[in-house]
Amino acid sequence: MTMKKLYIVLSLLFLSAGAFSQTLYDSFTDGDYTANPVWAGTANWTIVANSDVAAGATGSNTLRLNSPAVTATDYLSSQIATWGVSQEWGFFLGRRAQASTAANQMYVCLYATEATLTSATVDGYRIAFGDDAGGDNIRLEYIVNGAVSATVITSTGSTTNAITDFGFLVRVTRSSTGAWEIFTSTLPTANGTGAIATDIPNAANASISQGTGTENTIVPSTNGYIGVAALHSTGGNAIVGAEFDQIYFTPTVGGTPTINVTPASLTGFQALSGVPTAEQTYTVDGSNLTADITITPPVGFQIATVTGGPYTTNPASITLTQAAGSVPITTIFVRMNSTTLGVNTGNISNTSTGANNPNVSVTGKVLAAEPTTQGAITIGTVTNSTI
Repeated sequence: MTMKKLYIVLSLLFLSAGAFSQTLYDSFTDGDYTANPVWAGTANWTIVANSDVAAGATGSNTLRLNSPAVTATDYLSSQIATWGVSQEWGFFLGRRAQASTAANQMYVCLYATEATLTSATVDGYRIAFGDDAGGDNIRLEYIVNGAVSATVITSTGSTTNAITDFGFLVRVTRSSTGAWEIFTSTLPTANGTGAIATDIPNAANASISQGTGTENTIVPSTNGYIGVAALHSTGGNAIVGAEFDQIYFTPTVGGTPTINVTPASLTGFQALSGVPTAEQTYTVDGSNLTADITITPPVGFQIATVTGGPYTTNPASITLTQAAGSVPITTIFVRMNSTTLGVNTGNISNTSTGANNPNVSVTGKVLAAEPTTQGAITIGTVTNSTI
């Protein structure tokens, strides 16, 4: 087992014991960003043994931009299966001899819907650093179709404009309702100062709140991506000017996925063959979910989310979309509509990945329709004593 993998295992053990609050995702100590975990994107990156920003960090194995002399945005992304209901990120950012400007920015993608971070259709959230307006602030940006839709947070603090050779730590938290907060280490104000690449972006080292904001239009979900990126100009310092290290990602999964239904059974449906019954209802809600709730009626019964329909008939189903692990209390309208004479029974299934998946049992009776043609009666000759 490599030291890097051992560190991740130990981190998870401490996390489960409540002694460690973050999980290391990658610190590049194995010298390879193509495996354990896999990062993919543009090829213009390298891992250097020793970071040289601020006071320098011997043996840091730090990810560094290493681009040809072209204006571009280089990136790497990595897919994560489980995002939980809330999240915490942490990372180190380093600037070398190229100052941060609007043409030389650093990004950390906190969540993206696609692996290609430069795609014109990618959505998500990212931290951005670098501008031309005075001191350089840290920005939390909401991305829609590859462009900034809104700036959720602009840090209250900033690095001094035009300084070089510095580093700092960033920690970002997101609640299950989309409440965000940015924390940092002390932001550098002079050349050659700040955090180094081996510093850990935990609550002790990145403790300064830089602001809060709320944005929950996109909820991080299964198999999304995190990533790093650098926008750079063509200068010799610009194309090797960005360093990234100590990338932490900690999802909070919450409790057991649970679906609640009330009541658990519906009885007393009765109608003629082929005639729908009056509706009955039950409610369903979910918590700590990792997937949507799928509701499927049995044969002979129909369901809807509004009274009067439209109705869903087996084998089709209704999907209730979860947001941040929850589905609010939702009324389901049920009716029997069957041509099978006699007692009809079945279960309405309410399912979500990993949940308890309760059924609602339904029972009704289908009656034969009355004949529409009357039988003929023939009367013979009537006498005093016979017919």
